[in-house]
Amino acid sequence: MRQRMAFNTQKLIDFVKEKLGCQCPDEVFNLIELVKIPDTPENNTIILGNKLMVVFWYPEMASAQLSTFSDLLEKSITYKQYRQLNRLRCVMISHHQTIPQPFLSWFEQRIINETNIHLHTHHISEYNQIFEN
Repeated sequence: MRQRMAFNTQKLIDFVKEKLGCQCPDEVFNLIELVKIPDTPENNTIILGNKLMVVFWYPEMASAQLSTFSDLLEKSITYKQYRQLNRLRCVMISHHQTIPQPFLSWFEQRIINETNIHLHTHHISEYNQIFEN
């Protein structure tokens, strides 16, 4: 996996507001952190305003086993709770913008009682606009 350390702040803010539907107050976007969740493969996880966590799952993960996603989700939830964040957005980046049905079914069952965790899928081109090489 690759770790991209630089991101375009304005494109990230636009993505979170327009594509993820975040209606957070503007002050949430004053503090943006790129973090790595402990004990996970390299990933791009963004914390905005100590309120919102956005985890990007890479295209090469699309062929990964469900157990890989399960582990990542559990660690993301644990980290969200540890940081006392309000919301978690899991963003699956792909070439096709579709979520495999077994994964979607599993995800919906796992978060059935969680109103502040959401799954999104977006095309890799959107991801590449946010994260710079």
